[in-house]
Order: sequence, then structure tokens, then C-alpha cells
Amino acid sequence: MRLTIDRLPVLIVGLLFLVCLPVAEWAVGQPSVGAAGPFLKVWRVYDHDAAVRLVAAIVVGVLVALVLPLGRGLTPSEITERTREPVELLMPVWIGLGLVIIVMNALAKGRYLFYATAYLMTTGPHAVVVASSALSPLLPMLSGMIGRRHRALSALFLVVSCAFMFGSGTRVLCGLVILHLLGRVLGGRPVPWWGWLAGIAFALLALPVPLHNRGQAKHGITPYTGATIDLLTGPDYLSSVWISFAENIAFIVPLVIYCTSVRWISLDQLLVEVNPLPSGVTGWPQIADSMRVHDYIPFSAVGEWGSLWGIAGVIGSVVVFGLLTRLCLLSLGRCTNATMPVALAAGIALGIIAAVQFCEYNTRMTMRIQEFLVVLAVVERIARPSIDALQARLAGRRGAAAGGRGPRLPRSGAHRSSTLRTS
Repeated sequence: MRLTIDRLPVLIVGLLFLVCLPVAEWAVGQPSVGAAGPFLKVWRVYDHDAAVRLVAAIVVGVLVALVLPLGRGLTPSEITERTREPVELLMPVWIGLGLVIIVMNALAKGRYLFYATAYLMTTGPHAVVVASSALSPLLPMLSGMIGRRHRALSALFLVVSCAFMFGSGTRVLCGLVILHLLGRVLGGRPVPWWGWLAGIAFALLALPVPLHNRGQAKHGITPYTGATIDLLTGPDYLSSVWISFAENIAFIVPLVIYCTSVRWISLDQLLVEVNPLPSGVTGWPQIADSMRVHDYIPFSAVGEWGSLWGIAGVIGSVVVFGLLTRLCLLSLGRCTNATMPVALAAGIALGIIAAVQFCEYNTRMTMRIQEFLVVLAVVERIARPSIDALQARLAGRRGAAAGGRGPRLPRSGAHRSSTLRTS
């Protein structure tokens, strides 16, 4: 089995649970973990045998989704080779897309990016807020893609992306460096192994920052800056990294156990969650409060399906998630025109976010991200013939223009005779 890019989101699901299981085993014995707040009742239901059984089922689902033959995918090295020329060809498009994402985030957050009295306050229309949230991880990837030609603009995109994520208190901030490195690969620049290790180290060290900032009385860049400085310079920062990982990442294991023990989840409720129509049409507001552990803790998607159908539901949900994500990324990777890098970049970003959502959030939140991924893949596939034809016409015009300016070629007869004399 080749480690292709379409398998990356599926691998993330399996690795997250495999890493989090021993951390959860350690954390459940610590009096400080979940000692206060809404997390306590989730940690209380933790059971070793149930944890091992459910994580094993998730790993089985991951393996099935990984090994099923859906077509030849692209390895990172193949992507680097294939995307270098298209990225160079349509550089203005990638820069323009990055500027559009910046404008959308600015419209969504407005003045609340710098100061807000409540978490997640926004000023823009709901559609803009949702779209900007889904597209924001693409900005650090675009910064990596354009860095070969425009280093200053690449750095600007990365700094602005960091500012939006920091001011929003989102945990996506932890993946900023990894997303940037993925953009470098899509831009045709290989990343050494130590670069990926640096990205993982940044993710772990940055994890306490958004979690700490969410607990502040005031929100936004201005109050978060002082709170972050206090956190980083405090004597307990390094220990907070481990505790934050245990309480917020390893928390996915006891959350799955808790959700599988909830017996009121029905198929009708899950069908409401997977319905792509607006929430007011599907009836989601009527069941939203019952599909959460707490206001701050939504159910786990894989746990919801485990509650309904047990181990079969856990395995089946992982397989369906993995196959749907892989099919979309495989389709985007088969594009051969110059739009492939940005389409694949957006697909990878959405696939990674969907993988994390699948582990930590409910089915509805996971499906919102996967719906963006499906729409992206479908629109790209429909538009592909037209874009291929347009690119061929542009290439033909450039070739004709270059031929008109070049030196006159010898007539065919003279060319044949000179060839015969040479031979």
C-alpha cells in the first residue's frame, strides 16, 4: 500500500486514537484532569476495556478505508513534481485567492477580531462566517505555495493567517506550520523530515494557547496577547502542554465511550445531522441541545454511530468517512490542468479538518466540512473539461505567437535533403 495524500486524513483518525489511548489511560488516574467543569462526567465513565474495544474498532475501520483500492493516488513527491509548473503558471490566481480569504475573514470578524466581550463574536453575514471558517486553513497553505516566487507576500499571508486564528481562539492555530509545509509541497518544494517534526512540535507547544485564551473574560487579539505572554512566561507552561493534550486531545477516547453509552440517539436524529440542507429546514435546532454533553462539548461523531449500532456503527462510520474523503481527494488529484494545486490544497485542508472534527465533534459539524469537500470535488470535475480546453487554447496561442517571432524554418524539401546528406 502506497502512502498517498488521499490517505492522510484517514491516517490522522487512526493515529489520533492510537496516541490518545495511552494518554487517556494515564490521565484518568490524575486528580487534576477533569476535576472541575463539564468534562468531569465524561472522564467518570472511562473504562479500560471499553476504551481498548472502541479504539480497536476504529483502527479496523481505518485499515479497511486505507486498503480498499479506489485508484492510484499521488505521493507527496509526485505532487511536488506535478504542481511546480501549474503553480508558477497561475501565480496571480493563488495570490488573488489568498487576498479573497483575507477579506472574507476580515468581514466575518470585523472589530471583534481585536476585542470582543464574548467568544466567537462575528459581524459578517452567516454565510460569510461559515465560508471564511472553512477556507481559513487554506491561507497558510497558499503562503507555502507562493513562497518560491514571492517570499515577502508568502510571509504576509502566514502572519495574517496566524493573526486571524489567534484572534479567533481556534485550535487550527496549532496546525499552522503543518498547513504551510503542505503548501510548500503543493508549490513544488520538498520538505525535509525535520521540517515535519518542527511542525508537530509547534502544534504541541501551541496547544495550550487557544485553550487558555478561550477561558479569558475578554476575547480578541488585544486581550489574548497579554494572556498569552503571561502563559508562556509562567513556570507551569511546559506542564500545561501535557495537561492540555490530555484534557483536550486524549479527551476523544472517553468522549467516544460516553457517547456510545447514550441510549436516546436515534436514526432519525442522525439523518438530521447528515442532511446537507440548512439547519432550519432539517429540524436541527429542535434536537441540538440533546446532542451535546454540555454547551461546550458536542457529541463525538464516531460515538454517535456507536451508540446506535455498537461496534458495527463505529467501524462503519470510520469506513464511510475514510472512503468519502479519499474519493474526493483522488478526484482532485487526477486533475491535470493548472487549477489542480489550489483545488488539491483546499481538498487536503478540508480533509484534515474533517478528520479532526470526526474525532472531536458531532456528525453534523463533521458533515459541514465534508460537504464543502464534496462540493469542491464535484465542481472541479464538472469544470475540468472547460478549463482543459481553455488552457489548451491559451497554450496554442502562445505557441503560435512564439512561432511567428522565431527564425524562419527551412522548407521541408531542404530539410529532407540536408538530413539525407548528414546521414
